[in-house]
Amino acid sequence: MTFIPYIRSAPRSRQPLMTRKQVAVLLGVTVSCLEKWAELRKGPKFYRQGTSKHSHTGYRIEDVEQFGRECYGDEFVATLATCN
Repeated sequence: MTFIPYIRSAPRSRQPLMTRKQVAVLLGVTVSCLEKWAELRKGPKFYRQGTSKHSHTGYRIEDVEQFGRECYGDEFVATLATCN
């Protein structure tokens, strides 16, 4: 069995996975920036649904919030709460 490091199974969550485009809008970056972060193992944790690097990629809101908190502080999470 070959280990492919960039594939993660999404844990069960009460909310559906967010698309890369949705996360890019929340973080104020481009989709291509998120793609580059994924290649470099930076950015929020993501999950792929397949073995190809072109497979659908999803993000849990909890992971996006964690990343935002680490990079932008608690103000980021407060901003997210006003968007809902």
